[in-house]
Amino acid sequence: MANKLKNQISILPENVANQIAAGEVVQRPASVVKELMENSLDSGASEINVLIKNSGKTSIQVIDNGHGINRDEMKLAFVRHATSKLKSAEDLFSINTLGFRGEALASISAIAHVHLISKTLAGKCYELFIDNTHENTVRETSGPKGVNMKIKNLFHNVPARRQFLKSDLIEFKHINDIFIQLSIANPMVRFTLSHNNTELAHFEPENLRQRISHVLGKKINENLIPIEESTDSVSISGYLLRPSSAKKVKGNQYLFLNKRPIKSNYIHKAIIEAFEGLIAPDMHPAYVIDLIVPNDRVDVNVHPAKTEVKFEDGHLVFKILCSAVKRSLGIHQVGPVIDFENNIQQHVSHKISKITTPPKIRINPDFNPFELKDKNKPELIDFFSKKNKEVKQNSFSFDSDWDDDINVNSEHSNFFLPPNYIVTKLKSSLVIINALRAKRRILFDSLINALENGGGINSQSWVFPEKLELISKSNIELWHDELKKLGYHWEDNHDHYIFSAGPAFLSQSEGIKCLDEFILQNPEEKDYKKLALSWLSKITNGYSEKSDSKLSDFVDLLFQSNNPWTDPYGKTITHILDSNALAYQFK
Repeated sequence: MANKLKNQISILPENVANQIAAGEVVQRPASVVKELMENSLDSGASEINVLIKNSGKTSIQVIDNGHGINRDEMKLAFVRHATSKLKSAEDLFSINTLGFRGEALASISAIAHVHLISKTLAGKCYELFIDNTHENTVRETSGPKGVNMKIKNLFHNVPARRQFLKSDLIEFKHINDIFIQLSIANPMVRFTLSHNNTELAHFEPENLRQRISHVLGKKINENLIPIEESTDSVSISGYLLRPSSAKKVKGNQYLFLNKRPIKSNYIHKAIIEAFEGLIAPDMHPAYVIDLIVPNDRVDVNVHPAKTEVKFEDGHLVFKILCSAVKRSLGIHQVGPVIDFENNIQQHVSHKISKITTPPKIRINPDFNPFELKDKNKPELIDFFSKKNKEVKQNSFSFDSDWDDDINVNSEHSNFFLPPNYIVTKLKSSLVIINALRAKRRILFDSLINALENGGGINSQSWVFPEKLELISKSNIELWHDELKKLGYHWEDNHDHYIFSAGPAFLSQSEGIKCLDEFILQNPEEKDYKKLALSWLSKITNGYSEKSDSKLSDFVDLLFQSNNPWTDPYGKTITHILDSNALAYQFK
């Protein structure tokens, strides 16, 4: 402790300070893509091309046709807190650009090699290298109007940060997520995304509905519900997806504030509240919503990532958004219509046309319930009277409704008891099995075994192959091994997939729903148990005695499971009836 007190306070060298600051701004390759794309949008670009190599670990290049950077400002752009978007502290309360802190380029250049080419509308084209092999001088070159920024060897001087990067598939998924968010937020801008010299996405200028359909898939178009509301505090525009598109995992929730992608559990809760009664409590509705709030009523300078915001009156925004969503659902006959424009009370008349009187009750004093007419008297028959004719006793039928092919006296003494039970013998006891719950237990264990231990699930071919247009191929590639184990078979057709088979225990429609939820999950947080339970909830076909004709095999599978007594939801599967329990029933 004494040695620590002897250390003198000193100012860190600029390169060390920049590397520390870079840790907040640049967390992974996707952070660089976000900062460069936002700079391009702030420059007024109508065309942005993103080129990635090895998920950004080798190089990241963003090319735009914006107004460019002047020659005299090219070096200054890489100095900490140098920015063209703020002039004074008061400007922090009226930020109308995506970037404003002046830290991004300085942080990037501190941990990577940079090559900048820039040309303004009226000026010449210049380039600047910031690395260990050049003198960091600006020199004349040739190129089109705009900025061409190439970042190479990210984290080359911070090996500890580089080793914490995830696999190429995961890192590229984060890049793609950023690209999708900014593409949806700016539908009038032309975007392209290429990875390892292969173009993966190409969006031409279009309206928001068209952009959503191209990004999230053409099938989504028929489920889009427009939402629009305008008040002095907030203006709301965008689209909701019908309740049938809701999923148990978060995905396809795109929230923007003044065209800026943000994350807000509070705002998401407002939308969930509006969907109350239309979706299950554990489901998440999908939406693309842009909130336009006056710049002086919101603070976006909360975190370096600029995805967290603070509203001046968050409660008011919550209420307005919740009401707008309810109204939109009501107008499109998804929920009850709520009329916000008219005061309901003004349609209620408080004038009384005449004096109301209480109803009069008339009573018949001569009514006697015991004096009924003979024709209304029920005919009573004394079966024990000798005067009556002999009553014939119908014979009982001992014929069973069970199928003839079930052998009750088989080796295992198993038989099916409609509608959902199996009776079997266990030593000196009878076991009653709930077949539906037993099926869930067997399937659950099979799923866990396939996902965790490398086992396999039987697949079945689909009569009509399913065409899926996915946001990114990386979603399928991330889960490639797991999907194969679960029985899925597909073909890659560049911009879409053709699925021809799925798990045998799911119908085709169920298999597609499970697939949609599967690929939306965060691959860094694999929860196989949660996934398996979600899949079981999709099963609509119950236990079929005909499909499981070999009851002994079914019973054997159950008792080979880890827990044959309760299903995955904790509900009882089996009841044992021993001689004592049977004796109690005959008391």
